Amino acid sequence: MNIDKITLYYNKAMDILFIKQPVRTSLGVIFGIFLDFLVNLFFPYFEKISIISIQRIRLWHLVATGITFLHLPSFFQYIYRKPIGTEKIDEVIQLIEAGNFSEIEKRQKYRQLIEKVLEKALDDEQFRQLVQARQGLTTQEHPPNVN
Repeated sequence: MNIDKITLYYNKAMDILFIKQPVRTSLGVIFGIFLDFLVNLFFPYFEKISIISIQRIRLWHLVATGITFLHLPSFFQYIYRKPIGTEKIDEVIQLIEAGNFSEIEKRQKYRQLIEKVLEKALDDEQFRQLVQARQGLTTQEHPPNVN
């Protein structure tokens, strides 16, 4: 894997953690600090366990664990959620769903989004080529019935 891809994935992870989910990230840091408190509080008990080398666990390990733990719902959502469109369109849909809108307002927002996407798509040459390619595939997969 080249450095550009690593940087791309790193930047996406940072966006998710600090921009898109600041509350979960902050709570994850607090949870990690709380875990550090618990580890220090029960240190004599943990010292007796030979499986874990408790002296090697540092605060930043626990903070990373806290952030990861509180971001698990986000990770599962990204894994199991079926994307509808591009990343931007999916974000707009999430904003509409999370917004404090009535059902009528949500429908209006969805309609506006669809209209904007269609306007852009009709102007996009790549979209036209994609539609033509898909139409060609569907006609090849399902030839017309001749009786």
